[in-house]
Amino acid sequence: MEYAVIGINHVEEIFHLQQSGYILSNLESFSVGNLAELRVIWRTPKQLVTLQNLRDISVYGCNRLRYVFSPLLAPSLPKLEQLIIEECEDLEQIVDTSSPSSSLEDHHDLQSLSFPNLERIKIESCNNLKYVFPISIFAHLQRLRSIEISKAWKLEQVFGSGKDHDHQQEKVLQLPQLKWLSLEELPSLISFRSADYDHFQFPSLKELKVRDCRQMTITFSIDLQSCAHAKPQTHASQQMGDSAEAQREMWPRGSDINWNRRTDDPCRPKRAAYHGQAAPLGRLHHWAGRPTRAASL
Repeated sequence: MEYAVIGINHVEEIFHLQQSGYILSNLESFSVGNLAELRVIWRTPKQLVTLQNLRDISVYGCNRLRYVFSPLLAPSLPKLEQLIIEECEDLEQIVDTSSPSSSLEDHHDLQSLSFPNLERIKIESCNNLKYVFPISIFAHLQRLRSIEISKAWKLEQVFGSGKDHDHQQEKVLQLPQLKWLSLEELPSLISFRSADYDHFQFPSLKELKVRDCRQMTITFSIDLQSCAHAKPQTHASQQMGDSAEAQREMWPRGSDINWNRRTDDPCRPKRAAYHGQAAPLGRLHHWAGRPTRAASL
C-alpha cells in the first residue's frame, strides 16, 4: 500500500489484519483525524505488520483513543521522524504499557522499544496523558530536535519512571540534538521524570519556552557555554551559591520562560498541511470530513 484515503465517520478500528500482512511496508506518512469513535488504530499480529518506512504520524480529534501503539507494534518504527498527537481527550499512553493481557513477548518488545530517528514530538490537548514516553527509551532519542507539549492537564512527567534508578547519585541525561523545548499550560507537570536526582542537559538548545507550569520543580539555567540545564530544585539550590558565576541565566522553579539564542536555523520544523488535497505518494491519510486542524508535518 502506497497511498490511500479512507473516510468512515464511525469507525472503531482502522487496521485489523489476521491473514495477510506487510501491506504497510511502503507507508511513509499516516494521518488520522476527527474520528470520534476510534478506539484502536492497529489491531494486528506482530508478524503481519511492518512499518519500517513510516516517517510521520499525525493523530488528532480522536477522543476515544487510549493509546497509539501496542507494545508489539512500537518497535517496528525505525524511521519514525515526527509524531504529532492533538485533541485526543482519552489518550492515556502513547505506547500501551499497562495492558493486563500483555505477554512475556510484549514485555521483551517494551524493553527493546526505541525511536532512533525521532526528531519532533508534539502533544496538545491530551488531558488524560500522564507521561509521554517511558524513561527506558531516553538513550535512544539522540536525534530528537523538538519537544512541544501543551494543554495536557494531567501530564506529570515528560518521561515515565523506570526501574533503572540509582537512588544514591545524580545521573546526567543528555539530548544532544534538542533545539526547541516548549512546555505550556501544564498545570500538573512536576518534572521530566519521577526521580529527584536527574540532571538533564541540552547543549544544542536554541529556544526554551515554559508557561503556566506552576507545579514544576525543575530549575532551568544556561551556562557560559550556552548549554541548557534542567535540575530538580533541591540540587539547583545546593549548587546555586557555588555555581552562580558559571551560569549565564537561571530561572527559579515555576517561572515563565521565553529564552531564545537568537540564531537562525533553516532546519527548524516547518508546517506542511496535506489535508483536503492530494497526498504525496507513499502517504496514507484517514479522516472524516475536512479536519478542523491541519497536522504539522
